[in-house]
Amino acid sequence: MGKAVTAILLLVMIVSISGLAQSKPLTRPKAMAIIEQSAEFQNSFDNSYLRIPTAYNPSDRTCGATKELQLGVDRGYWTFDIWSGTGELKRIIFTGKAKPLFRPELEFNPICIPEGPNGAWKFFHALRRHIVAVTGITGDDQNKNVELLWMPDLNSFPADLRELFPAQAQLSFRSSVDMRLYDDGWRVIHVSYQ
Repeated sequence: MGKAVTAILLLVMIVSISGLAQSKPLTRPKAMAIIEQSAEFQNSFDNSYLRIPTAYNPSDRTCGATKELQLGVDRGYWTFDIWSGTGELKRIIFTGKAKPLFRPELEFNPICIPEGPNGAWKFFHALRRHIVAVTGITGDDQNKNVELLWMPDLNSFPADLRELFPAQAQLSFRSSVDMRLYDDGWRVIHVSYQ
């Protein structure tokens, strides 16, 4: 009789434990919250940028300063050097006020990309990212692959800096995130940028 009770209790414990492990479904809102808070997502390098307008001269293919870039100087976020003779931006140097908000990779040689007859964009790496949408979740009970769209996080910027980066000009980016279920919950294992 004692062995039967022990066996039944053991069976109930096993079913309860396996039920608990399977009772942690990964929903889209839950995946979004976990991924957005993970160091793997926030700290990995990718080729995404915030776009700021610059003046483009198609005849000599140079990019010059615009009011947005000058306002960044006036508000104490960066300084810039201009090539004498051409008026082209040579480099942008972040001040101590801006360094906590941007990644330094392109500070001294910001990329200038022509767009349209007289417009162009300078690109900045933002330090934080914001998930716009989780577009799909696949996998089994223990391992999931989460597809998502994200943008550089303008909300982490002070308002006077945020207005220099037109929201309608910003792009969203795709990523794929591998997650695994551990005893304490879901964790980000790997982030792939597409």
